[in-house]
Amino acid sequence: DGDYDSLVSKHNGTFFVDPRGDLSNTSSTLSPILQQLRDESDWDGLVGTKPSSQMFKSGLEDSDILLYCGHGTAEEFFSREKLSCMSNKSGKKCATTLLMGCSSGKLQEYGEFEPAGVVWSYILAGSNSVVCCLWDVTDKDIDRYTLKLVKDWIVDENPNTSYLAEGVADARDVCKLRYLVGAAPICYGVPTKVSKS
Repeated sequence: DGDYDSLVSKHNGTFFVDPRGDLSNTSSTLSPILQQLRDESDWDGLVGTKPSSQMFKSGLEDSDILLYCGHGTAEEFFSREKLSCMSNKSGKKCATTLLMGCSSGKLQEYGEFEPAGVVWSYILAGSNSVVCCLWDVTDKDIDRYTLKLVKDWIVDENPNTSYLAEGVADARDVCKLRYLVGAAPICYGVPTKVSKS
């Protein structure tokens, strides 16, 4: 274990799955494990319902882990500007965030300036790690991927995936399009592990 590892509680999380209500396969694939997290831990969230901006902010501030499974970067629910206002001023950390939407980790180039994307807003707001997709993905494959990541890293605490980055790499094997969809998710941030407490 490294000196700079970040620990998050597996028992404290929030999820927003299929907020637009048009990813029925995502909802049905993830619902059983989300129910398990609700039953066994202090997880809460919404499936098939749009979160308010305040709900999203509360999920980021009050949870150790936030899971978003929907379209894009979730900016329609919580913008970069709102993230920048969080900027760790209150001393609260922003949740470790799993943004499982198309191109959620894509950085835009701005000529001679550094590339930028919503992922940097999460890091600057105090998130120790952000998992996001570099390009567009298919919903069924990314659902399988997300299920494997959540199951191994959070629910079962697989010893081979104790670090989030290990879980990100290991979950690629369940994708049918392993080098297209499986290679899209990456992890920004510092080494992050789940604690049992």
